[in-house]
Amino acid sequence: MDFPDYTTGIGRHLREYLHGKTRMDLHAVHLLYAANKWESLCKLDRKIRNVDVLILNRYRASNLAYGVAHGLPIQWLSALEHGLPEPDVVLVLDVSPRVSFERKAQNRDIHEKKGGYLLEVGRVYLHLAKRSGWIVINGGQDRGAVHAAIWRNVSRLLK
Repeated sequence: MDFPDYTTGIGRHLREYLHGKTRMDLHAVHLLYAANKWESLCKLDRKIRNVDVLILNRYRASNLAYGVAHGLPIQWLSALEHGLPEPDVVLVLDVSPRVSFERKAQNRDIHEKKGGYLLEVGRVYLHLAKRSGWIVINGGQDRGAVHAAIWRNVSRLLK
């Protein structure tokens, strides 16, 4: 599952914000990121019960890292998503803004266009990873190497 889930009502508001069509206070934005997960909880719970492996792209760690990089308190951000299912493992793909810009030259959202902000988000992700025991993978490698590193870390959990 991908978050934000743009197929929902809240997800549509987030897409408008991320594409610069509307402006919002940062508190409201991060409330919406959390609410987008809460509105998907039934679908998420159903998938958890019916699959062996569920990959969640930009789940809880994302709202924390982007919110802290925006200057919001981590305790407040954490409380917004308290009670959502906890992941078994969090993988952080560490990619520099330069590599990110090279890989996605067009259709970047408002955050993806700000190199300085992306540097701060990356710094926060690495700090949170160290503090929380998340696994950091060098996402700047070629696709095959990134895939191998992901598989090496995930396959241990499947045994």
